[in-house]
Amino acid sequence: MYASIEDITYPNAAIIIDNLGINLFEVLILNISKPIIKSTPINPTVIEINFMEVKLSSFVKIGDKINIDPGPYTARGIYYVIREAIDFCFSESLTDKKISIQGAGSVGKKLAEHLANDGAKVYISDIDKSKLEDIDNPNIRCIDDAFSFECDVFSPCALGAVFDKSSIKSLNCKIIAGGANNQLQDSSIADDLHHRGIIYIPDILINSGGAIGLTKDLMKRSEVETESDLMHIAYRVRECLTESQEKSICIQDTLKELII
Repeated sequence: MYASIEDITYPNAAIIIDNLGINLFEVLILNISKPIIKSTPINPTVIEINFMEVKLSSFVKIGDKINIDPGPYTARGIYYVIREAIDFCFSESLTDKKISIQGAGSVGKKLAEHLANDGAKVYISDIDKSKLEDIDNPNIRCIDDAFSFECDVFSPCALGAVFDKSSIKSLNCKIIAGGANNQLQDSSIADDLHHRGIIYIPDILINSGGAIGLTKDLMKRSEVETESDLMHIAYRVRECLTESQEKSICIQDTLKELII
């Protein structure tokens, strides 16, 4: 089963098409040929997908465009993941847990709202201060530097490649779970984080909520079914957390068995 990419306008679109392919395969056995994605390189708000050819048993044409903001769906999925990780690691709820979020875009800001509404103490930063101006939730506090802030969970939801051997020395968290793409400058950083006692939950495992949202109309899923699929992301994470703990390996290594 392969998803061939003929044209990708921006590099980050590769992550989106990969997640999209995985999600479609989970729902139906599909062979996607020549998809074209047009997006912005950072935190896309609306992604236009043109399925040139989709084969399901016999050749079927499906629509020209899907115009959906994937951000809120990505945020919802990550919210469920953080809630599950807190329960797994501390056997506690989100109440009064300190969550630091880097990036107040369509994912970060919506994630902050979900967490704050569930009782967490949320701290959020963004280099564009104007994105923080309309935040009025009493459980959300705007700060200058979310990266090094002392917290239970750090959630990078802005630029990728934020973790390298030098930057991780500034981390002050127990868990990392965020929607930014390609967070590690190289894969060895996952082991470094593990050795430092920080649970790093890879973005490729948790940011597929956007793909679930993008395909909900295509797959004719109801809102209830879509929400269930978003919650299922957290269930998969718990399985990886359990395996990581049992084998004393980083979560990144638990995913290698899933790659064909």
